[in-house]
Parts: sequence; C-alpha cells; structure tokens
Amino acid sequence: MSNQLDSNRHAKYNLIYHLVVVTKFRKECISDNMYSDLNKHFKRLLEGKNCNLLEFGGEKDHIHVMFSTPPQVQLSKVLNSLKTSTSRLIRRDYGDYLKDFYLKNISGQEVIVLCVFVK
Repeated sequence: MSNQLDSNRHAKYNLIYHLVVVTKFRKECISDNMYSDLNKHFKRLLEGKNCNLLEFGGEKDHIHVMFSTPPQVQLSKVLNSLKTSTSRLIRRDYGDYLKDFYLKNISGQEVIVLCVFVK
C-alpha cells in the first residue's frame, strides 16, 4: 500500500475509505466460507464501480473493507450497492445477513495504521 497520489486531467488524489460491516446484533455468524465469498463479492463489486479493494479482513461478527476510489465516484452509491448486494448474497446463500455499516474518513498516517490493523 503506497501513499502515492493518483491523477486525472484536473486533480491529484488519494481517496481511501475504511468500511466496517457489522452483523445484526453483533451475532458471530460469519463462517470461513462466508468470509471467502464476501471477499470475492466485494472485490468484484468494487472493480465494477471503478474502485480498488486494498485490504479485506474481519472476524466472526464484522468485516473491514479498505478501498480506494477516484473523485468522480459517488461514495453514497458505492456504499448503497455494496450493502444491498452483500445483504442479498448473504440472505440467498447463508440465510443470515449483514446489516449496519460505519464509515469514517481517514488521512495520512492513519491509512498505514489501519492497513496493519485490517491485516
């Protein structure tokens, strides 16, 4: 993970987000198979939205997703798509679903610290 700036015609940027998806009532229900499927699902969805999955980690009751986006990507639409399709996948394949998410903007040195934490 580097702190190099990406660029387009009008800007240089490094937009990195840390998404935490928590199971309903913090119930420990994420199995190893579910975790693997979620990793693939998030990677595929983010690539489809012109985003990059940087790190994926978590435990039995939550997952951490770090991803980067270009400035033209609408974050609210990406999060809505991730939450909706993930919920659908879990309900379809596993019967339980992931519910709430928390998003906090981070900058600078926090990115490196979070990468170590997510791993």
